[in-house]
Amino acid sequence: MTREDEDSLLRSVAMHNARGILDARQRAESDLVNAKEALEQRGAELARSLAMMKATLEATSDGIMVSDNDRNVTGFNQQYVAMWQLSKPTMQWEDHRHPCETYRDQLVDPESYLSRLDAIYSAYPPESNDILHLLDGRVFERISRIQFVEGRNVGRVWSYRDITERKRAEADRDRLLAHIGENEERYRLGLDASATGVWDWDLVSADASPGRRAWPRSTTCLRASSTAAWTCSPGTPIRKTPIA
Repeated sequence: MTREDEDSLLRSVAMHNARGILDARQRAESDLVNAKEALEQRGAELARSLAMMKATLEATSDGIMVSDNDRNVTGFNQQYVAMWQLSKPTMQWEDHRHPCETYRDQLVDPESYLSRLDAIYSAYPPESNDILHLLDGRVFERISRIQFVEGRNVGRVWSYRDITERKRAEADRDRLLAHIGENEERYRLGLDASATGVWDWDLVSADASPGRRAWPRSTTCLRASSTAAWTCSPGTPIRKTPIA
């Protein structure tokens, strides 16, 4: 092989290596660009998901707070802050117990509240439900559930709902039912102490029949009008007698 042939071969090998290096660099740059675009797209999708989640949290009337498995606060909505009358500096604390310590003086039984909080984190039930009574008369319902992301337990979602009006309505209903029961008992005692007979009147069919109360021994006129009279004797059904 002559010197010229060697030089030509070396140049050919060098060109081949250069093209290989250039192709490899171009592929690497293309892969890098594709990865960057995919990452940007994934980031945009994540940003949209976070924005939608935040909008959903802010749209609900419940106070929402989210914590991770280390009890760190990872998210909350403004309704949560408003319900507990908290300030934003308070919510800069990471530990879930810190905001609780801030509003504990609003609770009727703060020690039980904090103990229950520790018990939930320790036992970690799938769901918890508690009623919280506040000193100003408000009543909150607290529900917490485990938060799963792609099948993995990542923390807990705490939901607080103001049920004060519902509890007041239930209390008013219970008082009314108790009052009705007391009146019914007084009415029953009054009937038992009297010699008055009682009959059942069906407002739909207009039929009447003796009730459970005993009737007086003599025939008693129960009702009369210009056209008929209804009478009942002991042990017999009510009879309608036309009046001529």
